[in-house]
Parts: sequence; structure tokens; C-alpha cells
Amino acid sequence: MFAKLVTLTLLFVCLAGSMLVLRQQRLQLANESARLHGQVVDLREGIWDAQTRAAGRMKPQQIESRIQEAQVAVETTPPPALEPSTRFAHGN
Repeated sequence: MFAKLVTLTLLFVCLAGSMLVLRQQRLQLANESARLHGQVVDLREGIWDAQTRAAGRMKPQQIESRIQEAQVAVETTPPPALEPSTRFAHGN
């Protein structure tokens, strides 16, 4: 009887320990995911800023003349339809 009690106690301790390890791993992954998401958002904003600065420095006539100078065939397409942004909807 005593051996069964000790065995069950050890099993429950091992189970509790493994559950704590899994919980810690889940928390670490959630933290890393949030950190990486923040980096993606920061990089996107940096790209948008660079695109805005580049667009502000170039005039459409300059772009057209450079394309003609380079003799590059460019197919013009209409811009994609913009979907409503939810990024700033919640005050982020």
C-alpha cells in the first residue's frame, strides 16, 4: 500500500513538473511572437517612410525619362483597391 502511494505521488509530481515546463515554453513562445510582431511592424513602417521619402524626391517626369533611357518595358497597372485599415482603429 505504501509503495502505491509513493508511486502515485511521484507520478503526480512528474506530471505537475512537466505541465509547468510546457506552460513556461508557451509563455516564452508567446513573448517571442509578440516581440517579432513588433519588429515586423517597425520594419514595415520604416519601409513606408523610405518609400514616402523616395516618392517625394522623384517626379513622374523623371521616372518616365529614366525608364525611357534604360529602355525598359514597363507595364502599367492600376493600383490595387485599398482595404480599410484596422491598424489604427483601436488607437494603436
